[in-house]
Amino acid sequence: MNTQTTRKKSVSETENVHWGEWLTGGLSALLVASLIGWLCYQTYQYQPVKANFRVEVTAYTVVENGHQVPFSVLNVTQTSAAQVQVVGTMSEQNGHVEKAAVTLDYVASEALSSGVLFFEHDPRNHNLELRVVSYTNP
Repeated sequence: MNTQTTRKKSVSETENVHWGEWLTGGLSALLVASLIGWLCYQTYQYQPVKANFRVEVTAYTVVENGHQVPFSVLNVTQTSAAQVQVVGTMSEQNGHVEKAAVTLDYVASEALSSGVLFFEHDPRNHNLELRVVSYTNP
């Protein structure tokens, strides 16, 4: 018997690399480079600004003990906000002012959140103004 063992090359030990391996490696490198470039662009593009909101009434509903005013808050900036306080002020012709307030836990950047305010009198017959009065940075 021959004491020297003959070593056979397996498929993974071939001298020539298959074209599919080159293609997969090239695509992976391109994907990683693109991801790094996109992250750098987003970091460069982002400029911290104060949050800015657009508030609008979405409906009016009569309930047992008054009137509901559902609303939506759109954060139009790339800055998120927490503890967003929305105040609704309804002024009547006789000078009476009715206020309602709600605090939204979190309004993400460029996102829409919603809430409901309750009033004793019908807000459709009066001058109703909704606005954000405060928020904190998360």
